[in-house]
Amino acid sequence: MTDPRQPILERTYSRAKRGRALKVWGVRPQLCDAGSSLALDDEGFMVDGLVNLTASFPIMNATDNLAAVADLIEFRPQSKNAHISSICALCRGAVESAAKTIWLLSPTERAERRARCVGFTNSELDAQRGFLAAERKRLRLRPGYQNEPVYAKFEEHVRLFDEQVDMLNGLKREKPPNSSGFVTKAGTWIDAHPPAHDQGLFGSGFEAGVERFYVLGSSFVHGFKWALRYVQTGELETFRMVADGLAAAVGMAECAVALYEAQAQRTDAPTSRQQLHPHTLNPTIANWSALYH
Repeated sequence: MTDPRQPILERTYSRAKRGRALKVWGVRPQLCDAGSSLALDDEGFMVDGLVNLTASFPIMNATDNLAAVADLIEFRPQSKNAHISSICALCRGAVESAAKTIWLLSPTERAERRARCVGFTNSELDAQRGFLAAERKRLRLRPGYQNEPVYAKFEEHVRLFDEQVDMLNGLKREKPPNSSGFVTKAGTWIDAHPPAHDQGLFGSGFEAGVERFYVLGSSFVHGFKWALRYVQTGELETFRMVADGLAAAVGMAECAVALYEAQAQRTDAPTSRQQLHPHTLNPTIANWSALYH
């Protein structure tokens, strides 16, 4: 009798391998080509490389999550644990991070990409503001904190924070969506610009599938038990959930890398960037590059 788990597990292993293939790209950032769309986004705009850094850092997070997922899956025979909760949480994080890059870089107008960068950076500062308040509270619990080197370093962080807030004041910005909004908007953009490198994964409405998994994966991140209602049939549905999570995370991360490369590579001369992404992404990179050059 055929094991019904086998095709699901094969999809899982294949997708985990694809996710791991993005690891090198994530840990070895490179400069954009001079004259590329992304280089021109940063030319004469605020501090050096802000658009580039803002767009690339989320992908680096996503690819690291996917590398960890691949390691967990490979380690299953030794751990005797399917690691369902951890894998779903990591895939959910990869989906959201990669979606942020796609939201930042998808507009074809440079002014809009810059406005999104400013709005996104401003939202990051709001989050950092909460951290600074918590850090100040922690440090002030220590007697004589004013004289400690660690407090001087903290004050320098505050100074740099205030400097960045002042730098953003008055600049045109686009308010970013909430976390799930990034996923929806990125998935919608992908559906409108079908990736050439995999018709199967992206051929039947990627946005609907990725949004479904993102909500499901969020239940594990936040410790909500409602997701268990959808795996009551046991092992088969649990494995299918992981396969779906990897489809969403790998698909979003591959598209984020491809969109970044489409704008980081120049088109009027051979690229100076070493190819660290999988060769399979090249058709998608070529198609999307035409939107920005």
